[in-house]
Parts: sequence; structure tokens; C-alpha cells
Amino acid sequence: MPLLAALALAAAMTAPARASAADGGAYVSPGGGNVRVALGMRSRTAGVPSLAEAHGLVRNWRREGSVTRFEFSGYYQPFFRLRGADHCRVTIDGRPATPAREAGTLRFDTPAVEDAERDRAKVEVHCV
Repeated sequence: MPLLAALALAAAMTAPARASAADGGAYVSPGGGNVRVALGMRSRTAGVPSLAEAHGLVRNWRREGSVTRFEFSGYYQPFFRLRGADHCRVTIDGRPATPAREAGTLRFDTPAVEDAERDRAKVEVHCV
């Protein structure tokens, strides 16, 4: 829970906020104003991608050999950024995804959805 506590503290500095991990995920909900939270989960293994930032819901993150899989969805201008994925091939719902290079990461924008619980994009990151 230290990461969650740090997120709540960082958000509270600029606006009243609420943090929760009820379903195994972590989020910060601003009480007013704009709050930006970036999770920097760094890889401990060279050549293994990590999530640098996400503007949306990341679910079921798992690594199987050289493939990382997760589900992603968001309501408004959703995107995610991967660190350490320069030599990887990324697909979203089985289609090749073209990233934008941003701040030493690869950024992937996805379509907004109305029901982020039901409409989840399946992301696969294949690294060599």
C-alpha cells in the first residue's frame, strides 16, 4: 500500500482526492480541479517493457516469456506509454499499433469507450 498512499498524497496536494484499490487496481479520483498522476513502474530486467503512464484503466497485466499482455480502456482521450519497448512489436485487438515517441517512451492512443468495464482492448507486446 505505500504506492497507493503516495498517490493519494500527491493528488491531495493540488485537489481533494480519493484513492482506492477495491478491485486490485489503483486510481486517484480528483475532487476538483485537474490532477495528473503518472505511475512509473520500471522494469527490473533489461529488455522487458514497463508501463510508464496510462490515461485509462489497465487490467490483467501479465508477462509470459517475451510477451506482455494486458487489457486497456478509457473514457476520454485514453492512451498508455511503454518504457523499454523500443525493440518490441505491439498489437491492439490483434492489429499492429503504431506508437508516437514521447519522453523516451512509446505512446499508444486508443479510442474512447462508453463502458470501460465491458469494452476493453486486448494489448500484446512481443519483444525479442
